[in-house]
Amino acid sequence: VCVVVAPALSKYAICEMAKSVEIQLQGRVPEELQVPDAALRVPVASTPASLRELVAHLLSRDPAELPALQFVCESTLIRSTLEAALDASAGERVVTVEYFEALLQPSESQSYPHDDWISAISTDHHTAILFASFDGTVQAMHGAEKVLLDSRQVPVKALSTCILDDSTIMAAYGGKDRKVYLTSYDVSQRAASAIAESAAGGASIEDVCFDATGKHIATASTDGIVSVWPTRPVPASASGDAEPSTAKRRRASSKTEAAVMSIIPRFTLRAHTQSATGIRFVGEAKLVSGGHDGCVKVVDIESTSEERSLSCGKAINALDISDVSGLVVTAHADKFVRLWDPRIDAGRAVEALARKPSRCDCA
Repeated sequence: VCVVVAPALSKYAICEMAKSVEIQLQGRVPEELQVPDAALRVPVASTPASLRELVAHLLSRDPAELPALQFVCESTLIRSTLEAALDASAGERVVTVEYFEALLQPSESQSYPHDDWISAISTDHHTAILFASFDGTVQAMHGAEKVLLDSRQVPVKALSTCILDDSTIMAAYGGKDRKVYLTSYDVSQRAASAIAESAAGGASIEDVCFDATGKHIATASTDGIVSVWPTRPVPASASGDAEPSTAKRRRASSKTEAAVMSIIPRFTLRAHTQSATGIRFVGEAKLVSGGHDGCVKVVDIESTSEERSLSCGKAINALDISDVSGLVVTAHADKFVRLWDPRIDAGRAVEALARKPSRCDCA
């Protein structure tokens, strides 16, 4: 029995039904690299290289014109063949294969030493690199030039940024003083101004992140609590007072000092039994967090409740989520990096990647 998939490609011309599978390609790529929405039958022995050739054929383009692509099937990165990522039921259904642009091997271009440990870094803006340090400072780097945004008496352990416009960055950070801070940084003027801060909470801030809108931040702390905070002042009510339990203004200490908004969390949830070490938004409706209890928790923001708990039994030191694939990556003290799919309730990590020579502390 012969099945023709891509007449122009001999690799896809003929294959036995028992050694082929029906797939649907879904591109998490720019529109010009999106293939038509149709099911195709391909050999289970298909490799990433041959799948890339198929994408090129469907786009009527020379494979040499396409960027390097990576393919994910059944939440597993295809490294050798498609068959290695399939389960026993794959022959009875259409299998979704997602593809996205592969990252190039990084290379060092410049090195700028700092006097103390750097705990967090953000490269969201194209002309400035923001970083936080154990010396209590938050700074911006423009090449070799450093600009001080803030200085605290204790280590700052977490930092995240949001681009407000071409010249303005909002930075959220926190650390050992158990507070969350919001600061605006004008890139062109090299000037920082405080926006908001919280009262001291119950534990050190381990991680912080913005949502896609920049209207909220989320924090993870060493007491296992995850929190969501507003970043904008709440409009005054008809009576002229701010809405309760949302935000208030701290009185300026002098006439020249601008008032700083005092924020309190929209909600808090004890998601982990041990320290919560990583947190990210999943869209605008959910959070995903990781902790030293070895669990990845999916939290529904609207109901402020835990939606799903995934476990590997190994302490999680850091966590991040891919905007492309939706997969979560975690770094562990047992020297493994693990991938998770927060959309499925498998209860365990999707895949444990290669063992590293030393403990993994960031992701």
